[in-house]
Amino acid sequence: MYLLHLILCVLHVQSCVYLSLTENCINMTFKNNPLEQAFRRPNVNLRSNPFTNQYWTTVSHTLPALLYDGYLTLMGHKPRMMKTITRLHKAMVVLEYFTSHSWVWNTDNVAMLLSHMSPEDKKVFNFDVRQLHWAEYMENYCMGMKKYVLNEELSGLPAARKHLIK
Repeated sequence: MYLLHLILCVLHVQSCVYLSLTENCINMTFKNNPLEQAFRRPNVNLRSNPFTNQYWTTVSHTLPALLYDGYLTLMGHKPRMMKTITRLHKAMVVLEYFTSHSWVWNTDNVAMLLSHMSPEDKKVFNFDVRQLHWAEYMENYCMGMKKYVLNEELSGLPAARKHLIK
């Protein structure tokens, strides 16, 4: 189902999604709705150059995680950040192909299908992504990840905001 949704979304040239919009939406969502017990606020930067991406991944993820794990070890606690960063990097590798390439498709068939649908069918089978509000979509996506992937309750947002300010 998700693959079909992705294909239909990207088929419409009129509703092009740019990486800068995606970055901004995700960053603003996590600024306004921080993760519980976050070490720092997530900052999404999608880059198409693999060398630049590797450099910033090392500088902003791996080195801080190593330093924090060193601190935890010195304080007698179990290191945990490199394990977390490794999981994050695995997820990033999955997305890398899609963020570092672009495609152009012919959308004539989708446009033809939309033009032949009745107004009632357009309401029932709404796949015209020109009507999609990408900022709202991305915010809902991030909040869904927070709740269903990270198992964080949305009722904990005030405490998370206070924790991040510290």
